[in-house]
Amino acid sequence: MTTLKAEILNALSTYGDSKIIDGNVNRAYSFKEIFKEINELERSFEGMDFRQKVVVFDFHENSIDLVILLLFVLKKGGIPLIIELSGLSSEVTNKLMYYAIVRHKSSMLSVENNIQFTSRNTKYGTFLITNNLLNISSYRECTLLLTSSGTVGAKKIMKFESPGILSNIRSNIKALRITKNDTTLMCLPIYYSYSLIGQFFSHLLQGANIIIAPYRFVAFSIGRLIDQYKPTNFFTTPTQVNILLSNKLTKGDLGLRFITVGGGYLNKYSFQRFSKKYPAEVYYKTYGITEAGPRVATYTVNYSDAAYFEPNYLGTPLNKVGMSLCEKVGNYDNFDTGFLRITSPSIFKGYLLHKSEYDQQKDHLVTEDIVYRKDDKVYILGRNTDRFHYEDKHLWRFEVEDTINEQFSGILKIKLKKDGQNFQLGVMKHPKSKVGFDDIHKALNQRFGSKFTKNLTIGKFNERFAFTK
Repeated sequence: MTTLKAEILNALSTYGDSKIIDGNVNRAYSFKEIFKEINELERSFEGMDFRQKVVVFDFHENSIDLVILLLFVLKKGGIPLIIELSGLSSEVTNKLMYYAIVRHKSSMLSVENNIQFTSRNTKYGTFLITNNLLNISSYRECTLLLTSSGTVGAKKIMKFESPGILSNIRSNIKALRITKNDTTLMCLPIYYSYSLIGQFFSHLLQGANIIIAPYRFVAFSIGRLIDQYKPTNFFTTPTQVNILLSNKLTKGDLGLRFITVGGGYLNKYSFQRFSKKYPAEVYYKTYGITEAGPRVATYTVNYSDAAYFEPNYLGTPLNKVGMSLCEKVGNYDNFDTGFLRITSPSIFKGYLLHKSEYDQQKDHLVTEDIVYRKDDKVYILGRNTDRFHYEDKHLWRFEVEDTINEQFSGILKIKLKKDGQNFQLGVMKHPKSKVGFDDIHKALNQRFGSKFTKNLTIGKFNERFAFTK
């Protein structure tokens, strides 16, 4: 049985002329050169045993340095964990015993004062290797660690094995028809499982070219990167779609074969505006959660069919993946609703919690996503936290989002919550947007009536790294 490590090394040696390009600094490495750099790093770390030990990557921006060190750790048999620097870094690392931390120049990670490290510098970053090897755990049958908010609760660290990862990658390659002739533009952080598995590894194993974009400021650079490197595709999320809509492009034909949108709910009005501004042969709206590997289903929309986009439709399950309803919770438009059950060979193998392992060997999981089936198609409504009651009525958060985006542009994201009988609507707007909160209140009153809006307060909403959701 092959492994992720073996497949990566095979791709680097087979597709030697393919390239990974760092669009931040206009630096390119061929696969052959990356393979050489990894081997040189391996010689400099000779005698150090990374096998089945966790290596935490503290990089707050995508870069070719991160890619080379990530692939090096995988070749050494280590278990990489790329963390999101959002103030939770030390909390995350306290949940497991790690062998080393890899830091970049702008590293922000705080570590426990009682841990002593040996520092090993490379031209790509610094390894802080713990001196207390007696307390270092070896995590068997684990290839990769991914973080997620999970289907319930707070941030979690999850274990994945090679067979599940490779199954998800291969099914994703088939669903998106990724080939060696593709060039993908990475607009999302590589720590995001959808970006790492669905985009980076899926293109790497096919020998496709990969362009690394500065995801924090991608709206300012995407036009230049598309003109300069001629990608055939890029991956994005609903909030980033709304950010990109505010960007000015110099030409209409971008030469894109496809664009993939993952993450949360994408309303049809933003999608239709996006398809006009960023034309592609086909759009893939993908559904998935990290616990499932992460890719689950693909909704394919041809450019000519953009007007008929169904925002709640989950799409066709990937190969060997199943979706079904369980535990009926209500009804919507005369259809029974229930929690979504996913079966997949890519289901995670357990959580790492408070420096101890929790294992699960199931091939299925039940999410908190509430769905219904219509004409043999599965549609998502949201979660219980997205459903709101007021007097004798109720509404879903996506209905509020649709109402706002139908009438106004420049809305990046909304957040609706209820406190007693009062509703609070947070609105994240583009800085240039002139949409007023009174205008939004009026539109919602026309759609849902005064029973909803009489207790509604609208204000600003800010969220760090919001584009990844």
